[in-house]
Amino acid sequence: TGRQAKAILSKRIIMTQSQLATDLTTAVSNLINKNAGEGAPTARRIAGLTQASSLIVQPITETQVSYDNLLTFTDELLQAYECGSEMTINGTNLSYRIYKGSDKSDDVIFSQMFDNLLSGTYSLVESNYKNFALIGGQGEGNARITETFANEVKTGIDLCEIFVDAKDISSKYTDANGVEKELNLSNAADLATYKSWLRERGKLKLADYIRIETFEGDIDTTNNAYVFGDDYYLGDKVRVQDNRLGVYITPRIVKYTINLTADE
Repeated sequence: TGRQAKAILSKRIIMTQSQLATDLTTAVSNLINKNAGEGAPTARRIAGLTQASSLIVQPITETQVSYDNLLTFTDELLQAYECGSEMTINGTNLSYRIYKGSDKSDDVIFSQMFDNLLSGTYSLVESNYKNFALIGGQGEGNARITETFANEVKTGIDLCEIFVDAKDISSKYTDANGVEKELNLSNAADLATYKSWLRERGKLKLADYIRIETFEGDIDTTNNAYVFGDDYYLGDKVRVQDNRLGVYITPRIVKYTINLTADE
């Protein structure tokens, strides 16, 4: 299979230190615009790239990013808040869109019982799973500022740790008005703000270390009460009941392939 169209964003890095907006879609849109869109220097602009407007309202914790790959970071950020993105191609135009699906697991069901599930493959990979991050910010040795973040409360053998090097998160930043400022890390309130940036970085990195539960299946769209694009779409959760595999799950749709016959 080919790569998704949005892979073109992997050709860009986040060139400068960026203070993210506290709204998810605004943060992602600004990063793409400044590094690949009209806000980028002419040589870095990707011709025909546009961004669809979004009605998603998702607050995020303010943090910083610099020098990461543009696609990798924006995908991580979206995934951390159960969102995703796609890019569609229309001639020379590339349209980037953020989506956040709905839970339709009570309404959209795929199963042999309903004659709409033709085949399926299920896997559960936990070898890379982590649930606790120690994040290291500015400083050296014992003077280094650290913070922790856990996406699940686990102890003993169930506790799986990683270290996240976030030395690039600086106390110096540029606010929404373009004014350069600096936190005083000797001040309790400023230190708390800085540690909140570290926690957000930990949350984003832990999104790379989740349990990966995957169901890949073929559905019969000709014998189906559900219409893709109307009843369900990318990002939505649906119910899958595969009696042969003994699988009863509510996966999120993250990718689809439409197979056409020669007559279609």
